[in-house]
Amino acid sequence: MPIGIYTRIIGVNCGLPTQGFQKGNQARGGKIPSEETKKKMSERKIGNTNGFQKEHKNECRTKESYRKVGISMLGKKHSEETKRKNREWQIAHPNKKFKNTGIEVKMQDELKKRGIKFETHKPILKKFNVDIFVEPNIVIECDGDYWHNLSVKKEKDRVKDIELRENGYEVVRFWEHEINHSVEKCVDTIKV
Repeated sequence: MPIGIYTRIIGVNCGLPTQGFQKGNQARGGKIPSEETKKKMSERKIGNTNGFQKEHKNECRTKESYRKVGISMLGKKHSEETKRKNREWQIAHPNKKFKNTGIEVKMQDELKKRGIKFETHKPILKKFNVDIFVEPNIVIECDGDYWHNLSVKKEKDRVKDIELRENGYEVVRFWEHEINHSVEKCVDTIKV
């Protein structure tokens, strides 16, 4: 255990017995506040919390409540229209930065070395984020040997390729083992 002042606690948390050690607050010299002090601290905090915390301050979820939520969602699926709208919204409003995989980085390094300008993880057709996009219409996909070899992913990739080609994009796919073996040969096959 790390160095510090600890107190042994035995109590009840959300109806479930708890037991263990709790480190005291260093600002209070490691002392656990009395019930009266806790009440005063709580009264001072009023107004500093959002409405949800005020309403549900002393509630906690039980195993039963989690079970009920799970049951309420059984058999429910999003419609194709809802899936399409969610996908379009996610592409238009990305809430995360995409991380490049190792094979994407190798491909990008080779393209930079040759002076080819490109964009990474570019949204296209409000539907797809492509690994690498080269102007005017070249899409480069770097597929991992494991994930992109699964039947579900193969089907998604096939549909993606068909839609991109129908809209005038040239799609070039490389497997992980091809890139790792010779990224130079892979880039040589791209018609820039």
